[in-house]
Parts: sequence; C-alpha cells; structure tokens
Amino acid sequence: MIDPPLIQALRFFGRVLYAVLAAIGLLAVVSLQFGWIRGPVKEHFGGARDVAIASDKSFLSAGSPATFTSQFVPVDTNLTYNLSAQIRTLAPAGSERASARTYIGVICYDQEKQPIMQGIGAHRYATAKNRYIYSSIGWVNLTGELSGEGDMTPNQFAIGTKFVRLVLILNYKHDPTSDSAATSTEVKNVTFVPRVNLNRD
Repeated sequence: MIDPPLIQALRFFGRVLYAVLAAIGLLAVVSLQFGWIRGPVKEHFGGARDVAIASDKSFLSAGSPATFTSQFVPVDTNLTYNLSAQIRTLAPAGSERASARTYIGVICYDQEKQPIMQGIGAHRYATAKNRYIYSSIGWVNLTGELSGEGDMTPNQFAIGTKFVRLVLILNYKHDPTSDSAATSTEVKNVTFVPRVNLNRD
C-alpha cells in the first residue's frame, strides 16, 4: 500500500511540473510572436525563415536574417510585371548610421513547379539586390520590373518560367559588431502585378 504522504507529495510535484510546462509554453508563444526566438529554419541564405507573403500585411525582421516567400503565382513572361514594396530600417536612438541589407525579387519555377537553376539561377532580384536601407531616411519605396526570358539581367525571368514565388530577404548577413547590430527591417504593401497597356480604339 502506498503511503498517503507519498501520494500527496507526488500530486504536489505533478502540479508544480504542470505549472512549469505551461509557463514554458506561454513563454515560447510570446517569444515567437515578438521575434525573440525563431521557428524552424530553412537552409537558404544562412538558415533564414520561410513564411507566406500577403500584400496587405506588414512584415518585420527583428535583428536577424529572415526570408519571406509567397505562394506560387502563374506568370506570362511575354508581359512586364512590376514588383514593389515599402521598406524601412528601425534602429535604437543614436544609431542613425545603422542600415540593413535587403533583397527583393522572385524565384522562377517551371511547369512542374521546380526551380529553374540553369543560367544565372532561379533567383531574380529585380527590385533590390544587396540594397542598404538606412534608418535615418524612413520609409523607402522600391520598384523593379521583370519581363521576357533570358539570363542577361535579373530583370528577366529564367528561360521556361511558368510560375514564380516572391522572395524578400531582410537583414542579410547581419554584422553583430556594427552599428546595425540592433536594427530591424519592416516591409509593407508588397505588390506584384502585370503592366497594362491601353490602346485607343
């Protein structure tokens, strides 16, 4: 027969363990929300995150590299597409010289939704490539265009492109020893639309 004091002790330690686990779970949720810890990483540009883009949302990368990608978008490479976004770098007071490096473009895929790796590769950073965004200038409007197929410039789709995914890389290769160590990057109003030509009847 189990001693009653032992049962009471086990029940007490069970309640303590339950409370500790609940506190850890709550802390993990809050930390993920505020960017104190990162979720599962993707082996791409230093193990950055991969989440979906919606043009009506704002995205924030707090102090470490983050990659945002959209769903698959079908494209007609005979058209010209504009890819634009608003972006700013946030830094602590007194760090006006702080900046963050940004990439904005598309990843090109074939009919089977496989990335097209030949030529200059699947990633075409038509809007921003290694662009430094300084905290002192506030919001910056970035716009680029993609049209046609080829490997001459990042403003062309890869040959055979049928789908793309938008890609944003924020705080790329963050330098923890620089003035930019504590910066965050915020992006909003991401749009990817074909250019319309109007002709008079």
